[in-house]
Amino acid sequence: MADKRLNVVLAAALAVTPIAAPAQPVSPEPRSAEDALPRSPFVNVRLSPDIGEGLPAVRAALVGLSVRIAEPADYEITTRPNFPQTLIAIDLRHRPRDWDTDFSAIDSEARQAPRTFDLGNFVLGDYRGGLREMFTRATRARALLALESPGGAVGIDTCVAWPDIQEGEAVIPPCHGSEAETTLWGRSSDRMDLFAIEVLNTAPAPRYVAVLTVEPWLGIQRVPLTSLDETAPLPPKAIARTDVLRFLHHRSERFLLVTIASDRPIDANAFVQSTLERSSRLGCGIEGLECQAPAPAGDTAGWTVSVAEYAVHRPMLVGIGGGSSILEGMAPWMAAIYSTVPYTKAEIEADSAKPPGKRQFLAERSQRELAHRCGGALIAPNLVLTAAHCVAIEKYAGDGMAQVLTERRVRIGTPHLGRGGTTFAIAGVAVPTNFDPDTLNHDIAVLLLKPDRDSRPLQPPAIAIGAESLTGGTRLTAFGWGYTGMVAAGANPLFNITEALQRNPDLLRFGEMAVLNWSKCRRRLPTRLRGGMVCLVAPGADVGPTPENNVFSCRGDSGGPLVRKVGETEKLVGVTSWSMGCGYRDYPSVYTNVTKYRRWIAAARQQLRPGTALRIDENRPPSPQEGRPQSPQ
Repeated sequence: MADKRLNVVLAAALAVTPIAAPAQPVSPEPRSAEDALPRSPFVNVRLSPDIGEGLPAVRAALVGLSVRIAEPADYEITTRPNFPQTLIAIDLRHRPRDWDTDFSAIDSEARQAPRTFDLGNFVLGDYRGGLREMFTRATRARALLALESPGGAVGIDTCVAWPDIQEGEAVIPPCHGSEAETTLWGRSSDRMDLFAIEVLNTAPAPRYVAVLTVEPWLGIQRVPLTSLDETAPLPPKAIARTDVLRFLHHRSERFLLVTIASDRPIDANAFVQSTLERSSRLGCGIEGLECQAPAPAGDTAGWTVSVAEYAVHRPMLVGIGGGSSILEGMAPWMAAIYSTVPYTKAEIEADSAKPPGKRQFLAERSQRELAHRCGGALIAPNLVLTAAHCVAIEKYAGDGMAQVLTERRVRIGTPHLGRGGTTFAIAGVAVPTNFDPDTLNHDIAVLLLKPDRDSRPLQPPAIAIGAESLTGGTRLTAFGWGYTGMVAAGANPLFNITEALQRNPDLLRFGEMAVLNWSKCRRRLPTRLRGGMVCLVAPGADVGPTPENNVFSCRGDSGGPLVRKVGETEKLVGVTSWSMGCGYRDYPSVYTNVTKYRRWIAAARQQLRPGTALRIDENRPPSPQEGRPQSPQ
């Protein structure tokens, strides 16, 4: 939904500024009994009952991995809230006092949350590869930490130095001294994630040494020591240190520092593995064989190993957003229809490799934008009205419409795209028997909702269906999360007329529009206009040229509501259907005229049942397409 007065994409810009912390000890934190890693080579997991019908398939996918279903569990395998087709692993060893505010969550408002790994999607079938990659990495980390010796790394003393920032340069003080061991170095608020590692040979003979970090996101990095060749030992009483290192994540986290000492050269490269980021899905294909690293191998005889835990403490970061929102209390019945099946890593990479004119620019969009499909309006506690082309074209046409029951979901009660409010599963879907996907004639649909484990108690008011006819000049209000830039007819809607890539706004937009007289609309759209449609233009454009303050619909607004205020009551009178470009010249935005489908909506209310995908004729019995529960395979 765009208003040319605000003809910009209003993306919420998150500004985060760490605050300088007071000095505090940086000596290794002792690990309590519950934190100590057992010597078992297995990773313990818990399988949540929320996995539902996919539970047998998940059990089968774990066969052959160094995993056992046992308590105390290291990870809980479950599905992502509001995305029941997406399998995740929650790190149960992430202590609640260390949980950080997750501003990137695609399923809720920012909140304190444990570390979570996305494993894959039941519909795509790539969760098997995700499980394999996740637990291959976890097992390798477990194998390294299990080498810890009762007496630590014999003859090697390791410490961490936090650089002091002097005139923009990181100065590393020695950490083998009483002052450095008790002082937090790093007095600049934006350099708290810098540190260096120092090792001292306290043995009477030369010792070979290797230092590795084990990070919370399952990364294992070997840290090179300055001026010390890996093939050469460290002389007695000599010190070697690293260059200045940067902690990987801008949040409070703990990491394990592993020191290996031996009287022979040390080859620890078999343990090294890259770090998994918070927002990255594990993209390993169906079986994940291309991602599976070999088990750690090599001669570890003669190694003595110490493991110390360090914590980088940060204050909670505060997000500062910008832009405009709908007014408080507006549109509580607004609904968003989104996909529960994400784009795969291969699809995103393939899209990036296409010529610009063929790309969808998937890599440039947030997960919330990628998941968004359409708008809608709550017309009863369990019914949403939207456009038929949102649920019954392309792969969902014909018998494929039943897939909507598992691959789409509805969010209600929030002005934010993809977060907040509550979500519902889709239990049934109905479109008119004579819906035409080519002309978008009879472009209307009803979704039957059902609450499930991801639905929170929330009872937003429904909006009534309008009955008054829509005559030329009638003022209405349209709502949507669609693109805001003008697009020429026939041009790629991903770009506005200035060739800027369009983005979905974070906050719901609204704009006032006017009904265009039917005969005037027929002159502007002589071939595609049908009787169940209504044309909308910016106020003033119904009687004269398009004003500078143009208002129009665009991609992403589909299915969204068109509302008329009758006295003090809001009435739903249209849903967004199509347009020739977006706000281009005098082309109107076209909506389905809901006032002409009151009988059809009543028939859909009566005939819809859970598990059905129906083509409904208001004058005839329904033609059912039963939606069968789908296997997560």
